[in-house]
Amino acid sequence: MDNSSDNNDHKQQLDLITKLVPLYTLEGPILHQVYLDLVIVKRWYLIQPRETNGLCYLEGKEAASSPPQVIFPLSARKTIKVDELFSLFSKLQHKTTIESGQNATQQSLSFLTLGIVDSDSTISYYRIHEKLVPPTE
Repeated sequence: MDNSSDNNDHKQQLDLITKLVPLYTLEGPILHQVYLDLVIVKRWYLIQPRETNGLCYLEGKEAASSPPQVIFPLSARKTIKVDELFSLFSKLQHKTTIESGQNATQQSLSFLTLGIVDSDSTISYYRIHEKLVPPTE
């Protein structure tokens, strides 16, 4: 993908996020911050805003060969309980589809990443699995 194509893709995604911000008054600005962090700072390959079941979130790929991931933006001031995490998994339980030109990749949701934004704009990312994951060696 060349730079002009990258810029057009990012502009389209940013336009979509700009439309989502007023609809989600609390989550919208956080979604915007996490999007910019992943695109500009972490230089992810592809990020797309999504909304479903009253939630706004991001789907993306770190690199062209990486599997798709779901990133759920969250304020550090928001308290989230374990049952809310299970509910979040069930609401987002679908096949993630990341579109890049003519190609589409599908993967079942086995984990999601919380993008937690603090009041000083620091963003911490935590990967949450629905079930216990055995340790890697």
